Amino acid sequence: MGYYLWKAVLGRTPKVPITKAEYDLLRTSWITLGVIASIEEEWDSLIQNYIELELELIRSAMNTMVLSHEGYHEANQTRLGFARRLSNLLHSCKSYIDHTPHHLKKLTTAGLESAFKTATSAAYDANGSYRFMEALRNYAQHRGLSDSRPSVSSA
Repeated sequence: MGYYLWKAVLGRTPKVPITKAEYDLLRTSWITLGVIASIEEEWDSLIQNYIELELELIRSAMNTMVLSHEGYHEANQTRLGFARRLSNLLHSCKSYIDHTPHHLKKLTTAGLESAFKTATSAAYDANGSYRFMEALRNYAQHRGLSDSRPSVSSA
């Protein structure tokens, strides 16, 4: 069995012979690039959700400052918009933290997965804001983030 490089397109393309060592290096490089792209895409999703939350805050502040006619409906729409964007951000953060070790496990570089887990654990232990956001995400997932209305119960 030989190893070749060629363009995977319609039509005839020349095959360039390569060695097994070159093939193995190219395969490892291709896998590494795929892993890095996956991690980068999840990071981008996290950042975009953060930007959307900040833009919602700016939009709400601008509407309140300029229009000054916020009734119940507008206030409720603002609350729901914040809840939705905060939920998206919290989900993106958790997804990034949970998926990155799985991506790193695919790489041949030893210890990246455990180093990432160690770093995130240290950040969790050292930072009260991290622990608060994790608790908020758990609450939002199991109870609902936008449920801030008082509940009615019978005695």
